[in-house]
Amino acid sequence: QIGAVVGSQPFGGEGLSGTGPKAGGPDYLGGFTQGQFPSHKAETSPEADFDDVQSLLDGLAGRASPRLRTLDLPGPTGESNRLSHYPKGIVLCLGPTAEDAAEQARIAKSVGCEAAPVAPGAQGENAIPGFLPRDALRSLRNVALVALWSDAQDLAAARVALAARDGALIPLVGSRNLAEKCFHERHVCIDTTAAGGNASLFAAAA
Repeated sequence: QIGAVVGSQPFGGEGLSGTGPKAGGPDYLGGFTQGQFPSHKAETSPEADFDDVQSLLDGLAGRASPRLRTLDLPGPTGESNRLSHYPKGIVLCLGPTAEDAAEQARIAKSVGCEAAPVAPGAQGENAIPGFLPRDALRSLRNVALVALWSDAQDLAAARVALAARDGALIPLVGSRNLAEKCFHERHVCIDTTAAGGNASLFAAAA
């Protein structure tokens, strides 16, 4: 219990301590819903080359991630609450079909993320054709999120591999509500009174 005000002071971790929307923020309720879960069978051949995939991810890493938007949230008098959205980074789009991977890449790029489509028959920008063995998810670098619209067995294998990683938590998105999973939320709360006075209050009083 930290006494945060719902709708004004959203809180929650990023990286090692959380992957979802901030508690009490405007995106929080959506975290309890599920989008449509398409279930497409993965073709496991031919396999994508691990080094090729890692090289693509390394090449996409470090690109600028501009702020998507900033919201001024209502709060107590004498306080500023600003919530900002930033693209998460590189979305590994595993299909499992070429069409799925292309759609995942389109969604990821629409919210400012870099996309790396890897699936049998994948085409287009940065695409690598071939099946990526799910165990590779244990060690691939520079992945912020994995999109996979596959069957239950394939999703389970991807979850096991991601759970075995050290470092930041990497979410796996198996539903079509991918766009809302592709950004970080960062909240700044300033006690403007303690910071030297609230100029808007002084102006109102004058």
